[in-house]
Amino acid sequence: MTPLEEALRVVRGPFAHRVALINVPSWGDVVDDPVRLYDEDLFLRRLDGYHNLGCRVVKFHQAPGSMSRHGLTLGSDRHRRLLDATVASGSIIMSHIGDPQTWYDGKYAEDPATFGDRDTHYDAWERLLDDYRDHPWWGAHLGGWPENLDRLQYLLDRFPNLWLDLSAAKWMVRTLSAQRDAAREFLIRNQDRIIWGSDQVSHADRGFDFYASRWWVHRKLFETAQVGESPIEDPDGIDGGVELRGLALPTEVLIKFYRTNVVRLLGSVGVSFTN
Repeated sequence: MTPLEEALRVVRGPFAHRVALINVPSWGDVVDDPVRLYDEDLFLRRLDGYHNLGCRVVKFHQAPGSMSRHGLTLGSDRHRRLLDATVASGSIIMSHIGDPQTWYDGKYAEDPATFGDRDTHYDAWERLLDDYRDHPWWGAHLGGWPENLDRLQYLLDRFPNLWLDLSAAKWMVRTLSAQRDAAREFLIRNQDRIIWGSDQVSHADRGFDFYASRWWVHRKLFETAQVGESPIEDPDGIDGGVELRGLALPTEVLIKFYRTNVVRLLGSVGVSFTN
C-alpha cells in the first residue's frame, strides 16, 4: 500500500519482481477537505496512474468513521461508479468494512446517527457482493468482523469470489485468541481463500520495538501454540492487555496464507511474480 507519489521508486527498485502495488487513497492531500478522498475525478486519475505501474488492486476504506468523514457510503451511486471503474480496469476490489466490535459497543453506539450500526453496514456489503459476484473482492482484516466467524463463513460460502486477509496484528491476536479453537477450525476450513497480511502502517515515531512486536505476534499466533501475554499494548483488551493463544496452523496452511493464495488471487488479474 504505497502512495502513488512514492510507488515509482518501488516498482523500479531491487525487489520489483516480488512486489505488487495496492491502490490507496491520497490520504495526505485531503486533510483539510476529507470529502475529496473519493472525488471521482481524483479517483480516476489515480486509478490510471496506479494501473500504468502494474497495480491491479484498489482499496476502498469504508469503516464507519471513514464513511462519516469522506461521505462515501456503501452502495451509494458514487460508490458504485467507482466500483464500476475498478472492475473496468481489471483490478481486484479491496475493502475495509467494519471495525473492532468494542468500537461498535462503545464510541459508535454513542453516536449511531453518525456511525450507523454493524448489521446495516454488512447488509449493504452483502448486496454489493451479490451485484459484483463475478469479480474478485478482497475483504481486509478478516472482512472487518473477526469476532463473528459464523457471519464470515456465511459470506464465504455464498460468494466464491470473496477472499479475506489476516492483517491488523493487534485486532487479530485479541479476537482470534479469544476463540482459539473456533478460529483455528475456521482458518483451516477456508485455507484456500485467506491471505496473510501485516497492516504495519509506517510513521516516523514508530521504532524497532513497535514493528518487531507486531511481527513477533503474527508468527506466534499463526505458527505456534504459545500461550502468554501479547507484547502489544491494546486499549481494547482487559486493562490494556491481551492473552495470546497460538493457533499452531499446519505448515501446508501457512504456505497457502503466506504465498500460494495471494499469488493465485493476483494471478487472476494478470499479476505474476518471480523468485
